[in-house]
Amino acid sequence: MNKIGRSSSDTSELFFNDIRLPSSAILGGPEGLNRGFQFMMHDLGRERLVISVACACLLESMFEWTRTYVHERETFGKPLISNQQVRHTLAEVKTDAMIARTITDQLMEAQLKITKLFFP
Repeated sequence: MNKIGRSSSDTSELFFNDIRLPSSAILGGPEGLNRGFQFMMHDLGRERLVISVACACLLESMFEWTRTYVHERETFGKPLISNQQVRHTLAEVKTDAMIARTITDQLMEAQLKITKLFFP
């Protein structure tokens, strides 16, 4: 199955052909019959925010793991961190991690404001 994004997640196709349901069993009632896309999109922003948090955390933890590794690993009799290119690359990754955390934090604050606005 061709998927966009997380190809490792478990996915299945379900087919409901010739199913008869009472109108009380339809999500959103009879008026919700043609609103499936709206139901799916309702929580999409929050779901993407959860993925953003996971990615920012993973980036930070991988940076910390790598920083520890380059301090412990030796090449040519010196720690790997003594290589200038390694230090520059680590600095770039740390900058990206800080940017990801900052943007994610701002998005979480905005989500909380929206949630409080609609659900006081």
